[in-house]
Amino acid sequence: MRPMNLYFGGLVTWFGAIGIQTVLFPFLVTGQLALGPAELGFAMMALFLPTMLLIMVGGATADHVDGRRILILVHFLSGLPALGILIAHLMGALTYEVLIIYALAMGVAGAFIIPARDSLLTHIADGKIQKAVMIATICQFGAQMLGFGLAALEPFIGIAVIFLSQIALLWTGALLALRLPTHEPEGATAPSLAAIIDGFREVARDPRLLTPTAMVFGIGVLFFGTAQVVLPFIVRDIFEAGENLARDIAIVNIFMMCGIVFTAMLIGRIGGIERQGRALVLALGFGAFVMASFGFVPTFWALSLATFAWGCGGGVAMTMNRTIIQESAPASHRGRILAVFQMGVLGGGPIGALISGFLIELWGPQNAVLLPAAGMIVMLLLACLFSPIWSLRSPVVSAAAE
Repeated sequence: MRPMNLYFGGLVTWFGAIGIQTVLFPFLVTGQLALGPAELGFAMMALFLPTMLLIMVGGATADHVDGRRILILVHFLSGLPALGILIAHLMGALTYEVLIIYALAMGVAGAFIIPARDSLLTHIADGKIQKAVMIATICQFGAQMLGFGLAALEPFIGIAVIFLSQIALLWTGALLALRLPTHEPEGATAPSLAAIIDGFREVARDPRLLTPTAMVFGIGVLFFGTAQVVLPFIVRDIFEAGENLARDIAIVNIFMMCGIVFTAMLIGRIGGIERQGRALVLALGFGAFVMASFGFVPTFWALSLATFAWGCGGGVAMTMNRTIIQESAPASHRGRILAVFQMGVLGGGPIGALISGFLIELWGPQNAVLLPAAGMIVMLLLACLFSPIWSLRSPVVSAAAE
């Protein structure tokens, strides 16, 4: 099997498992344990905070250690927290504390697998980075949709079967990574505090790296909380999902991912976007207005269609952001730079989750989307005024056009 197929196969197994987690984790907190928005916000923070704190260590490791070895180890170890949840469920011992332990363990796993996987992408892309990013985006969100669909079957097949499926996916990913070819890491510096600081310096030095990294932190704060905390409560409390909570959370997430995959495929068909910065700004602005509409949608299916539109904007934004970073990062620092970039998402995410939980308690779930939507518009205006984001172009697409 070709290395690219093995790589994307491993991507599918990881994000299929994450898709299951995306539905079942909030379902277990809000449905099985019947806890409130503050508890869900804290639990989501526990899921992503370890990744944020450790991802630079993961990036420095990816620059110094063969990414194949990292993928094998992390895929295997990530199956153990899911196995722990399964055992706790079967023993009737599933508690909020058990879920927090699961969240912390998966957060640590993410800190090492994200930079290793992203750094490997450049090695298999053969110079066609935007196309490789597009395929990776389709695999990532297509696999998550499969995970959502499997989690939506919870009323029919039970939680135990779903967690067994998650474990099987993660361990299948380890087997696929075993067959990847080895590669010599291009970073000359062993993982250390100095190497980590050097990664931050490289990002700060280049506006093509600094601007999208700063923007992605804002995306984490303003969009992440809505996706992970507010939407489940709109589904549960406004549209009264009841016993169908897991199914309905899965449906809105599937609609969102369909939007992301649709735009990623569209970008692939048109052959890439040259004005990447402009596309990023417009996509995020569109997403802000769509997110504000969550506060006014009258029915569950109107909400689902709105999340599809939100996903369309997200597909453009994610593809452009990741492509800008991949094309601009020097090979010697790529793992650390990608880690800094992901740190922006993960640093903003827990903050957004906590803020969203408190906004829901203050204003209710539908009104909680309005402040983050307005904040995104303000962030984009500031970015256009004080950074070169509006004028950023792809050197690869520009060269191909010439």
